[in-house]
Amino acid sequence: MPKISVLMPIYNTEPTVLKEAIESILNQTFTDFEFLILNDSPNNQDLKKIVESYHDDRIVYLENQENLGISGSRNKLMSLAKGEFIEIFDHDDISKNNRFELHMEFMKNRKDVDILGSNAHFMNADFNTNYPETNEEIKRKMMTECCMIHPSCVIRRSFLIKNNVSYDETFSPCEDYKMWIDLLDKAIFHNIKEPLIEYRDSMTNTSNSLNERFKDRTKMIRYLALQKFPQFEYKRTNIDIRLFSCIPFLKIKEKESHIYGKLFGFIPLFKIKVSN
Repeated sequence: MPKISVLMPIYNTEPTVLKEAIESILNQTFTDFEFLILNDSPNNQDLKKIVESYHDDRIVYLENQENLGISGSRNKLMSLAKGEFIEIFDHDDISKNNRFELHMEFMKNRKDVDILGSNAHFMNADFNTNYPETNEEIKRKMMTECCMIHPSCVIRRSFLIKNNVSYDETFSPCEDYKMWIDLLDKAIFHNIKEPLIEYRDSMTNTSNSLNERFKDRTKMIRYLALQKFPQFEYKRTNIDIRLFSCIPFLKIKEKESHIYGKLFGFIPLFKIKVSN
């Protein structure tokens, strides 16, 4: 059995982009994996030709008889995986060639971690994400935004099986965020600070082409998260101390990523940077 199953759905992918994605996986320094590529646009046989042009025994090419959508395709791939670990990947991103090696080394040393992600470099905008690293920080940040970059993640397959994990198509294209929230009280999360993928944030990717639905589903997921896990909600610091209950003496207020202290409501006293 392979150590890793790499799961990549493809859908009318631009040929050059698809080749870059495939080659970034085939060029990994850690080589013990199967690479499951599922074509969810079965009428597009050009994609099949591209995939089969790579004569690599680790590639398993699959086709849906009809379009299942991203959630259905991801669920199908998970059911077919044989590896001890599941590496999630998208058809328009690029993995750093040491991604799997670093993942396997980390998961070997941290057997408590179920889901491991990393930061990413956004190709189009030329910036790196800076998401929280530890389990507690991640869970608090999840109350306001998805801070595990889905195509950067590796998951223990035994954890998926034990918890009967699947993607909820109702929340597509935010099915990954919904899955993380569903697992918030079951999983131990961690992020590697180093960017291990090149993320292609283009106007043709799923999130942007379904922008209004994306915003709507994100709001729904945040609401569900706060209802189900109020213990993870981040409480902002706001303190107003008054002399004789009326004279302003000390105000402490959190704004964005800093805590500010002012004497008598206007004299700056301190400014402290806080982590996520």
